[in-house]
Amino acid sequence: MLFQGTEDFPESRQLSAYIEDVGGYLNAWTWKEMTFYYNVLPAGKVERGPRLLGQMLRKPLFKEENVKVEMKNVVREIKQKYDDNQNYLVTLMEKIVYGGHPLGRAGLGTEKAAKKFKPADFKRFMKKHYRPDNFIFLAAGNFKIGEIKELFEKYFPERAAEGKTALKLPELSCPPAAKERVIYQETKLCHIGIGALICGANGEYQWPLTLFRAMIGQGMSSPLFQEVRDKRGLAYSVSAHCEFWSAAGDFFIYIGTDPARKDEAIKVSLDVIHQSKNSEELLSQAKDKLLGRLALIYDNPMNILEAAAAQLGKKGKIFSFEELERKIKSVNISQVNEAVEKYLAKDKLNILSITPKRK
Repeated sequence: MLFQGTEDFPESRQLSAYIEDVGGYLNAWTWKEMTFYYNVLPAGKVERGPRLLGQMLRKPLFKEENVKVEMKNVVREIKQKYDDNQNYLVTLMEKIVYGGHPLGRAGLGTEKAAKKFKPADFKRFMKKHYRPDNFIFLAAGNFKIGEIKELFEKYFPERAAEGKTALKLPELSCPPAAKERVIYQETKLCHIGIGALICGANGEYQWPLTLFRAMIGQGMSSPLFQEVRDKRGLAYSVSAHCEFWSAAGDFFIYIGTDPARKDEAIKVSLDVIHQSKNSEELLSQAKDKLLGRLALIYDNPMNILEAAAAQLGKKGKIFSFEELERKIKSVNISQVNEAVEKYLAKDKLNILSITPKRK
């Protein structure tokens, strides 16, 4: 909605053209705990960035006709997401793993809520969340720090009220006991999720779990892919993912398979988890993967900006390349083993299958 018009740029085309006419671009994305607005500009046109962000975040118009169109787009996007069984599986797994905590809610919300949204709802949300004490300003590239600081102070003149602190998510209560669930849908494939609640971004085992994900399920050379797909032909697709938020995180394995091979695919995947946790060789390979990925991230100003935003939002500080490199290299196989035993033991894993309806 913030791209639809502001006081100085009443039409969306005017807003976009202000950046694009000098060769730049602008966009935004939303995570569960943060929304990130950014623009990329030539160094000689840097003032346009803070000025436009100041307009979008402080003086949006929320025209009723724009809200109606945007909400129709959101409803369409929600329907598309739930029509895709893999996306639907991920949404349900997050709800299961996080219980009733806000982290378990779908980012797009519900179709029912989207249909009811009015300009007043956006204004209330802005007043609650888009506050000086809840903003983080970041810049990367060829500029003078003092100049950027002055520009942000110029276009964001408000200061945080004394005694106010940034909003935080509630503490995570104990999630429901792990179990296996089956949902019957109109589908030809069987979509399987194996998931668990893990520590948050500041947890003791964040790096061991990050490396374990790379050990078992990052790429076609990983044990999960090799054992489940290449050697046994049990799945069309298999991969591992983990995400860390400030309050908690989730570890998730996805398997797309033939319904007749569901049980075997699950068994082999669980075996991979527990057979890989003591492998020094896999840990060494995982460190090389992560360090290589890290080098690519820190070689691009836009990637650095996104990484810094994530670090500040989740951890409360920005880490240098050297600091992250040390953290990755310092993880040993005992820490990986402890993390797997603590969070990924079989009795702590939720298993959800979306499978064809019974005939």
